[in-house]
Amino acid sequence: MNDLFSVAEACLAACDPDVKVGMTSEWRRLWLEGALSLSSPGPPRPIGAPGRPQGPRLVPPRSLPRRGLGTAVGRAALIHAIAHIEFNAINLA
Repeated sequence: MNDLFSVAEACLAACDPDVKVGMTSEWRRLWLEGALSLSSPGPPRPIGAPGRPQGPRLVPPRSLPRRGLGTAVGRAALIHAIAHIEFNAINLA
């Protein structure tokens, strides 16, 4: 891999957070040194879902019971949802 598109795709696809960070750091260094090209063997492929850790098991939000914010369980569910949003933002960053 010597083009920016391929290494960016590999970083996004990595499932282990430590591996993802290590790859990103290494390829940033190579980019700054001029070792990566903006030329690719073909058109860039569409970005797929980013790699994620194996657990916990993800379930669709619709399959969970509705909880109001007036209870401790409901507020905990809101915090949990925010944590998922932040996880995905960090994973994509």
